[in-house]
Amino acid sequence: MKSNILFIKTAKCATESIRLHLIEYAESELLGINDGNFDNFFNYSAFNVNTNHIWYNEKSLNHFYNSIDKNLPTLRISSVREPLKRLYSHYCFGHPEFLKGMDFNEWYLKVCKGELQDGWVVPQWGDRTDNYMWNYMGLTSLDDLEENYDFIFIKKKFSECLTEFGKLLDYNFTHVSKINVNPKSKKDYQFDSEVISLFEERNQKDISLYNKVLNDFNDKYRT
Repeated sequence: MKSNILFIKTAKCATESIRLHLIEYAESELLGINDGNFDNFFNYSAFNVNTNHIWYNEKSLNHFYNSIDKNLPTLRISSVREPLKRLYSHYCFGHPEFLKGMDFNEWYLKVCKGELQDGWVVPQWGDRTDNYMWNYMGLTSLDDLEENYDFIFIKKKFSECLTEFGKLLDYNFTHVSKINVNPKSKKDYQFDSEVISLFEERNQKDISLYNKVLNDFNDKYRT
């Protein structure tokens, strides 16, 4: 099935793997792809599927809906991940303090205590320390999920999600090798208890978002 796809590419949520699958689908269905980076998104005047990072906001949405084929259906998708693990991965991906050698636990505690600024490289594109997914996905309440999105991937259930997403498109995705664009993050990294406590206190929106998406997926597909 041919479809336009609005992809809100939340960082460090298996979204690079999703991007490659979307490119495969678009090329197979002869659909236009907007694969520009950051502000280059707005340089594309006609496309069906965006595979780059765009923030869910009025500017991005207006450009998307003015550029797609309105005769085709549109699927709106995004992806989530356990919030603290997502932030850790995002930090290790190239945060300036990480590149200087600062440990994640130390950095987060200093940010929380006001001893250090967030220091994200591209805050204009939604990068932030707390409740990143909630803000990047443009949510004002959990009710927005059903209204604004047709399908949300979950990183730890990627294979199952891809199968169900393929059913929505009536398309069989081929195997794409798992992409790890962040080899500097450690799977067995130990978070300090104080970091965990502060993170949970400051990130109730992201935690509630993740739990709802996970529970809804499990209820719907009985996984």
